[in-house]
Amino acid sequence: MLFKEKLNLLAERLHVSNVELSNVAGMDNSLVSRFRTGRRIPAQNSKQIYALAVAFGELAEAKGMTEALGKELKFGTGMADDAQLYAWLCAGDSGLKKTRKQEDSVQTEDKIPLTTFCGKLNSLLLAFATTNAQLAKALKIDVAMVSRLRLGERYPTVDSWYLAEISAYFVAKVMQGEGIPKLSKLLGIAQKQVVQSSRPELRQLLLNWLKEQPKEDASLAQEPYIQETLY
Repeated sequence: MLFKEKLNLLAERLHVSNVELSNVAGMDNSLVSRFRTGRRIPAQNSKQIYALAVAFGELAEAKGMTEALGKELKFGTGMADDAQLYAWLCAGDSGLKKTRKQEDSVQTEDKIPLTTFCGKLNSLLLAFATTNAQLAKALKIDVAMVSRLRLGERYPTVDSWYLAEISAYFVAKVMQGEGIPKLSKLLGIAQKQVVQSSRPELRQLLLNWLKEQPKEDASLAQEPYIQETLY
């Protein structure tokens, strides 16, 4: 089933208009329309597909159709949540655009799971006294996604789009004078370097740290989860 057919099936089952879907997904109505007609095809694992998956997941839950839809689509969990919907929309039969890396058939490390990420994300959120809900709102993703990332129930890969967004979010706080000593400690650099670095430089430093997986940091993947900051 092609991507446009999957979108149309979900929209019909949930009785959702393009306007309602675009509002929940946070994207332009005309873009949703082009996706549904097939005039535009998104790239594999794109941010737009994830936004649509989250939107359909929220709508299914709001309409009490999460279980019924999950059973109809034969999802393994039996529930049409955002993770299952995202995987289904990105499946090979959707006919999505290939990324340049896929077209070139170049095998890289971009798809290796970052298994230490959950510990690092926990450290950042605690250091900057940030809740799951606050980060989810800034990234425009579902709060449950942040929770799964923190718990280690889902691992990002090196090319996951939201890594750069997370870096930008916390660097913005640092540029306002917040958390400089804590970021210095996390990155293992002097506070003076944090203060003197430009915004792009700090973003890159933090992004590199989020992507690093040295063996000595493996314990970070098991760092205790702090329940108080879940919401």
